[in-house]
Amino acid sequence: MIKAMVVDDETLTNDHICELIRDTSAEVEGYTNPHEALDNIKRFKPDVLFLDIEMPEINGLQFAEMVNSSGYECEIVFITAYNQYALNAFRVNAIDYLLKPIIVEELYSSIERVKKRRFLNSNVCPNKKIKISLFGGVSIYRR
Repeated sequence: MIKAMVVDDETLTNDHICELIRDTSAEVEGYTNPHEALDNIKRFKPDVLFLDIEMPEINGLQFAEMVNSSGYECEIVFITAYNQYALNAFRVNAIDYLLKPIIVEELYSSIERVKKRRFLNSNVCPNKKIKISLFGGVSIYRR
């Protein structure tokens, strides 16, 4: 199961995106205040951030830059009504850029991409067994 954090200043949109993500069995926290979201990243440890771009005080691009510079590693997906920020989004290592109104299939596709990337980047694949033998030398087997 993945953990997702949604940061969108519009309450109804935030709630809607959170509900769609919950339908995939992901654990989700939604925030309308980007400062509050930043304060909770290390506690919640999300695998993916779903960020709006146009927000007051801290926009989504700034938010992503702050997370990246803090050293916290997670996937970033932008969900926005504005297509002109796409190039900038990929400069902060976004893996996807979805336009509002949300097309559910595109959101689910993005979530699947996150799952694949998280499992590929982990040291242990979730469906693989590893056996380590230490007697007479070190041997590692992956099945």
